[in-house]
Amino acid sequence: MKRLLSLFALAAVALTSCHKPDNNKTELATPQNKEFHASFTLTDKAFETPINEGKVPKTIDLTSGGKFLLGFRNTVAADPDKAPLVYVSGKYQVKNLNDTKAPGADLVYFFPMYGNLTIKEGTGDNWIISYTGPDGKSYGGAASLSNEVVSGSLADRMCRSWKPTKLIVSASGGDITTAVVGKVFSADLNEIFTYLKEKGLKINTGDYEKYQLESIDYTESGLFIINFKDFAIAPFVGNFKLDELKEENLKYDFNLSWVDNPVIPVSGTGEITVDGDTMSLYTESDVIFKGKTYHIAVTIISSEIKD
Repeated sequence: MKRLLSLFALAAVALTSCHKPDNNKTELATPQNKEFHASFTLTDKAFETPINEGKVPKTIDLTSGGKFLLGFRNTVAADPDKAPLVYVSGKYQVKNLNDTKAPGADLVYFFPMYGNLTIKEGTGDNWIISYTGPDGKSYGGAASLSNEVVSGSLADRMCRSWKPTKLIVSASGGDITTAVVGKVFSADLNEIFTYLKEKGLKINTGDYEKYQLESIDYTESGLFIINFKDFAIAPFVGNFKLDELKEENLKYDFNLSWVDNPVIPVSGTGEITVDGDTMSLYTESDVIFKGKTYHIAVTIISSEIKD
């Protein structure tokens, strides 16, 4: 797992290219599930035992793009309290029990294969919720609502679901015998690994045949979620922190969390440009892989997922 951790750093955690995106943008429609987004941490004592047993998620994130992210405790870890969360993701459906358009209480979110969440009432950061698992058992208690780190038109532009269509990669250093400059790939990470192996990188590409990017989601609470076409592969979940609130070009620091490693040893600064329904994510960084340093720049070009 740690090999992949470093490899993802090498080809996708740097996430972007040799040409920074243009700054020309047009306005986007409001994200389709904007009124239903939220990020909860289950804090009530009533949740403690089922969380430790893996029956209830510790965190629940609902994106404006219509995705859910449930973070479960790793119950096989020696110390589940300190172990990083194991994530599952998918598309949610939502029903408003009050039949009103206002966000808040009396909402039910349905998570295919993973149960559902009922929001009963909420004020400020304290909310009363009920989670029902796939076995039909329900658990109720208090949850805290996460603060938003990005809001307004910035969130509207960024916080939605994106479909990666191509990756543009530059790489040099380490075992790479010939520098790669602005090479265009599909959203299949194995395609990148195979090409870099041809350029001298010492990796076993057979381990990464299923790593095809399916979607990238950003949340108002500061998460970005990278899903793969094969949903048997756990999503990569990262945190971002905006350091420059400019409409023209969003800049942010980020890191990625991992199932068996609290934080991937990779972080970086990215720039995002949105033009119409297309997003360009650019980032570059120095990555240490097997004791050797590589300079990687990647641009991910994505289109908005609207269904």
